[in-house]
Amino acid sequence: MCRKMCLDDDIPICSICKLFGDHNTHEVARLSEVYQGRKNSFIEEITRIVLKSETAARVSQELEKLQDQLLSTAEETKAMINAVGDSLLMEIRFKVSSLKMKVDKESAEKCNELQSALEDLQGSRRLYMKMKSLLEEHINPIQFLKEDKQLKIEVAKLFKDDRPLPVPKRDNISVGQYIEELIKGIDIKQVAISKADDLLVKVGDEYAAWSSSCSNVDTSSYDGLDQMIRKIMSSLTLKSSDANNSLSWECPSPYSTSGSSEDSYSPEEVKVITIQKTSL
Repeated sequence: MCRKMCLDDDIPICSICKLFGDHNTHEVARLSEVYQGRKNSFIEEITRIVLKSETAARVSQELEKLQDQLLSTAEETKAMINAVGDSLLMEIRFKVSSLKMKVDKESAEKCNELQSALEDLQGSRRLYMKMKSLLEEHINPIQFLKEDKQLKIEVAKLFKDDRPLPVPKRDNISVGQYIEELIKGIDIKQVAISKADDLLVKVGDEYAAWSSSCSNVDTSSYDGLDQMIRKIMSSLTLKSSDANNSLSWECPSPYSTSGSSEDSYSPEEVKVITIQKTSL
């Protein structure tokens, strides 16, 4: 009966094997002592594993809680982005509408001034036509004398007004001035991320170059900016049909570190990966 334990070969042996067999030179111990010692060690390892497992379970719960909080925070962040973004869009639309109303007001005022000048210039022409008509078409001397009296008053009033005739001059509405007011406080290069329509980038670059070269901004200094903006609009209008057919939004994905589609994930895929729990 095996009552010994060969420590060298780690197998149970009998007393005869220890005295006369292959284990006579090996270190041996009582089987009961080895059993009890290893059993105690085994129990200690189980206890340590239980403690480690309990700790891992607590950490796992914390990680799951953090994942849930992260997903909740992501949804809250997207909702806040939508809310603030909608407010920004509303403010921009309001600003655009206000500027368009301002353009209409300026246009109406300048048109009224031109119309007033035009009517002043046409006054002498109208008076001439009335006098010519009376001269050629009066029926009798009484009619002529009656109307001649009134026309002489108008002639005297016309020549009494010795104001110089208005010199026709071009009075534009400055597109650059309104664009400057529209984009004031906006970093165009940070806002424009679309490569399909580079209007914002080009206008922003031209405005930056123009504003840096103008020390004293006056009405006439906007002429150069107006010309540059109109040139940009003209060039973009020529290729607008191609741009509409090939929109290419290039917003870098935060979910991949390379350009390979095999290594990138959509937000939905990332969400699925995130909520998978790791069993510890």
